[in-house]
Amino acid sequence: MSTTPKRSNDGIIGTPAAKRPSTNTATSVSDVEWDGLAFGKPFANKFDGVHVGFGFGDERNRLTLQMTRPPDTVRAPFEPKVHTAGGGGGGTDKGSSDPSFVIELNDASYTKMLAFETKVKDTAVAKRDDWFPKGKHAPTARPKTSDDQLRWDFKSSIKEGNADKGWLPTLRIGISKASPPTILLTEMKPNGKMASPRIGTVDDLVVNAAIVPTLRPNGGVWTGALGFGVKWVLETCLVVTNKSATKGAEIDMGGVEFESDEGEEEETCAEA
Repeated sequence: MSTTPKRSNDGIIGTPAAKRPSTNTATSVSDVEWDGLAFGKPFANKFDGVHVGFGFGDERNRLTLQMTRPPDTVRAPFEPKVHTAGGGGGGTDKGSSDPSFVIELNDASYTKMLAFETKVKDTAVAKRDDWFPKGKHAPTARPKTSDDQLRWDFKSSIKEGNADKGWLPTLRIGISKASPPTILLTEMKPNGKMASPRIGTVDDLVVNAAIVPTLRPNGGVWTGALGFGVKWVLETCLVVTNKSATKGAEIDMGGVEFESDEGEEEETCAEA
């Protein structure tokens, strides 16, 4: 009898919850429609700016995005590390002590995330007086700036790809030390099934990791002297260990025989 549920309440579709039980279920980025996104009332932050919560239908509805569905994975080309420089396609706060990393985006996910950022920028233009209050550090001229200039002030978490060099677009994701993500480990079996997930750590996010991540916004939209943006943080992550680090030349295994896993042989016999 299988112990792996079809859908998990902890975020990832197709894997069991490991900790932090929640009634929240991740929304697949391929299914999301940003027209229903609602923004709440701004509340002051410590940088003479504001935070603005958002969610579907009601800004109080928690938003969690799942970037792909098992058995498909996305690639994280670099391991997490601390980035001290803010802005510039990363969206990270200057001097942040939290590590971050990037995941590659396929064409569909790239289009969806660009549409999200366009929604945020358009809303900022419409609500500039509320989102950019005058303060000691906030530029008082921002509410009077042009619409195009205000959109330019948005600190994107997306970095464009380079087709000539074979680079896909990427999305930067933070890892909160205050609220660490749940990391699950699994392997893809030769029969196309996945092994039952087990608990891992952030250290399992190795270079070229093959993952199924879920993301949440860290406090919603932030605004301040440096502009405005949305910082995404990792909520839950399934790491497929035997699909990780697969970019590059394949190893020629011609003529090599592999010993079957005893558990798989027993399962095959039982099914027969």
